[in-house]
Amino acid sequence: MIAAARVSDRHLGQGPGIGRVPVAALAYAAMLSGALACSCVAPKAGDPLPDIVVDATVLAVHRDAANRPQVNAVLRVHQALRGAAPYRSQVTTPLGSAACGVSFQPGQRIRLAMIRSGSRFATSTCLNLRYRKLSGQPG
Repeated sequence: MIAAARVSDRHLGQGPGIGRVPVAALAYAAMLSGALACSCVAPKAGDPLPDIVVDATVLAVHRDAANRPQVNAVLRVHQALRGAAPYRSQVTTPLGSAACGVSFQPGQRIRLAMIRSGSRFATSTCLNLRYRKLSGQPG
């Protein structure tokens, strides 16, 4: 026997309401959403810190021109807290929170940990969490 959860305000047998949805269907949907979540490895003492940490404002955000699953953000760097970064920098992050991408909004002021990737910078949720935990910085 499968239990059911009430998902409609309508009384059973009155009108075309949804009625009941099996709990198994709700559990399956929850499992799928959890499977798509970002999963960072817990940082340990001795793990390297990011190359660069900046206090910056997001100027623009756009999808990758080569159709890769990533987002590019243009930053105005106010202060380099670790390492060095140009006043105007571009950083790449994976597309979406499920891929551990950082969510950028134009006008947002952000403290961001980055690594140098060639002549560009890259970041992720995991890199920023590792920086905060290992350096004792607030979240």
